[in-house]
Amino acid sequence: MKKNKDITFKVSKANYFTVSPDHCVWGQRKIPDYEFIYQVSGTSVYTQDDSDIVLLHHEILLIPPDVTHTFAVSKQHPSSISCIHFTPSANLSGVCPLRLPAGHDFEILMLFKRIAGEYTQYGTARSEILGTMLKEAYLRLQSKPRIIEKILPARLKTAISYINDRYSGHITRSSAARYCNTNPEYLSTLFSRYMGFSLNTFLVNLRIEKAKQLLSEKGFTVRESAIKSGFQDPLYFSKIFKKKTGMTPGQYRSML
Repeated sequence: MKKNKDITFKVSKANYFTVSPDHCVWGQRKIPDYEFIYQVSGTSVYTQDDSDIVLLHHEILLIPPDVTHTFAVSKQHPSSISCIHFTPSANLSGVCPLRLPAGHDFEILMLFKRIAGEYTQYGTARSEILGTMLKEAYLRLQSKPRIIEKILPARLKTAISYINDRYSGHITRSSAARYCNTNPEYLSTLFSRYMGFSLNTFLVNLRIEKAKQLLSEKGFTVRESAIKSGFQDPLYFSKIFKKKTGMTPGQYRSML
């Protein structure tokens, strides 16, 4: 993204919602403005010129205007997204599109939620408030490293689908490789080259996101949330959960 601290924003639309299985594909479409899409949970695929970009949980996609594309949210698991359409006071260079890792930056997530909430209000300073909040999100995202986009090899997309469908069960690098009809070393190379992290990191992050969804629902204990999301050892789950989120499962639940 163009590093311009003087840039201003005009928000034309903002929302935050859980995607319905009956309406999970947008496109082909061409939008007249820029759009941020925050993948709060689940996964999505952006397709442009027969090239796919897989958007994972806690990643943000910046889509430039006047580009024909399709955006599809996975129907395999519940997904929540936040979309913000906007016009900047200066062109954002380098948008082709751009995938940005929000990570577990709670402030960025809350800014997207607040923008979606403010958009439904009708105060006299609504436009200025929306623009100020989006600028803060934009400046925070500037500190995040850009993810270089490449066409994902078929075997890697198969592996991602395999993990998304079976994350609660026993998955190893070898079992995923067998499913993709390749060897574990080559599959590890694909994850490292195109995703920027290992297969195990992808699996653990996915399981943590599923656990967070379960913890936010009534009726599941911490132990049950751990097991249903693929962690068979509750103590190990609590340790990894705190490492990834900065809080214990109990602390996370209490703040909801």
